[in-house]
Amino acid sequence: AAPVVVKVPPKAVSAHALMYDANARALLRRGATALDPHYLGAKTFAGVTPARLRVLDPTIVFQAGGNGLEAGRRVGVREVNGGYGYELRTTSRTGKVFIYRRDALAQVFTSCRTAAGRSCGTW
Repeated sequence: AAPVVVKVPPKAVSAHALMYDANARALLRRGATALDPHYLGAKTFAGVTPARLRVLDPTIVFQAGGNGLEAGRRVGVREVNGGYGYELRTTSRTGKVFIYRRDALAQVFTSCRTAAGRSCGTW
């Protein structure tokens, strides 16, 4: 039998890169879950603080605004739409910035940006 030849595509993605990006997305989903009890009590996301969220999920290091770092379990959080929505961000070890945004109508939008600032789609 002829030997099997496997060719790796020139832009192959490593298993580690896939894992880091998956971890970043999972971290944002867990962060969103932590925000739910805050909203149920306050009926707004206004005034949400990293300290309050840390009580709701101590496995995540929330920080006000900006990007978090997936490697440090850090998530940037900020309120949007007058406190009726929020945005969570974290940067994967691959350099991609993942964004989880909930608007005032409770619609969720996810997106990704490369280190160069280009869109890498939704997730």
